[in-house]
Formats: sequence, structure tokens, C-alpha cells
Amino acid sequence: MKNARYFSISVAILILDQLTKWAIVHSSVVERPYEIVPGYARFAYGENSGALFGMFAGLQQPWRTVVLLIVPLAAIGLVLFFMRVSGEKDRLALMGLALILGGAVGNQLDRLLRHGRVVDFMDVSFDAEPVRGWLVRTFGSSHWPAFNVADSAIVVGALLLAFDLLRQTRPRSGARGKR
Repeated sequence: MKNARYFSISVAILILDQLTKWAIVHSSVVERPYEIVPGYARFAYGENSGALFGMFAGLQQPWRTVVLLIVPLAAIGLVLFFMRVSGEKDRLALMGLALILGGAVGNQLDRLLRHGRVVDFMDVSFDAEPVRGWLVRTFGSSHWPAFNVADSAIVVGALLLAFDLLRQTRPRSGARGKR
């Protein structure tokens, strides 16, 4: 299979995501959060009926099903297509796609197994300005929305794709001044 090593990264992300969610669900964190860095980061069990960081959680049916089940499945198909047609030289883009694929499948699996909900367990808060102010204005709290391994993989993968795109569109230093 073309680009199989990147597909294996997706599978590793999926396994890590599901193992961490299983560990949280079967731990004392369900009853009582566990401080990792007091005042900043903790493990805290939560369920998210929305998308990444709780987006679309308040959407009414049938639109919520469309947005949270059908659209992600179409996106997974698109990512698989791009992984298949990408050349071996597109390593950064392939890594980004692999992370997105593993995270998207992990959260979709959760939605299917947990009646439309996804397990989140990382709870991070920032009291330092300007981050605190931005979080309060954006989310109404200095807490970053709870997340999981799948969410992290999706965000890092999207950042890698954006970086790769910016890198490709930037004029090359040797191209300036030549006619």
C-alpha cells in the first residue's frame, strides 16, 4: 500500500487515543480529577456531545447527526484520498494527514460506541495574561476546553498541513531577482 508507514502512524494514534480513554473511564478520575500541574493541568473525566472542543454540541437534530457523523466520515474519506495521491516527497503533509486521520477515526469510534459522545480528559487552565483574557473572551472561562489524544492529533496535524502549505507558497530565496 502506498504511504503505508503514514497509515501506521494513524493506527498508532487511534490505539493511543482509545487506550487513554479506556484508562480514564476505568480510573478514579471519573469520580475525582487528578492534578498533573496544580493550578494549570489535570486529568478530569468529561463527555463531549459536540465536535472538537465542544463545537456544535447545541445543534439540534437532525443537523447534529449530519455535522458530527456524516461530515467527519466524508472528511476521513477525503484524508484517505489525499494520503493515497500524495507523493513520497510530501512528508510533512502526509504526517499531518496521518495525525488527522488517526484522531478523526478515534473520535468517530467514540461517537459510535458512546451514543454520540466523546470522552475528554485533559483539563488545562491559564491564569497568565494575555492567554487568560483571550480564553475568557473566546470561551467564557480561563479553562481551555477539555480535550483528548484524538483532538491533540487533529490540531497538530492541521498545524503541520498549514505549515506545509505556507512553506510551499513562500517565494524561494533563489527565485528573487532572476529574470
